[in-house]
Amino acid sequence: MKNSRPTSLLPFAVEDALEALGERVAVARKARYWTQADLAVKAGVGLNTIVNIEGGAQTVQIGSWFLALWAMDLLDAVEGVARLEDDPEGMAELKKRLPRRVRGPQS
Repeated sequence: MKNSRPTSLLPFAVEDALEALGERVAVARKARYWTQADLAVKAGVGLNTIVNIEGGAQTVQIGSWFLALWAMDLLDAVEGVARLEDDPEGMAELKKRLPRRVRGPQS
């Protein structure tokens, strides 16, 4: 008897984001006229990993996503993800924890 698990434990917004990113990876790969096997070799991952990335699978390690983006010279696009400058709530918390004064080095 096969063990049944829910197909997804992720919020719909996260599923949608993974699927959209997977589609963008597929478009970028096709724009280079690469097969999925080509991308897998260039990224140093298995073919099934690329298939899962392009399908938006939730089980793919983030490192594999980064390797696929790196292989297509798209890793710089990740720079803007989760930047503290774009997180007003995080910046406010950080500012609260900064010391009021900073003394110079003690001699």
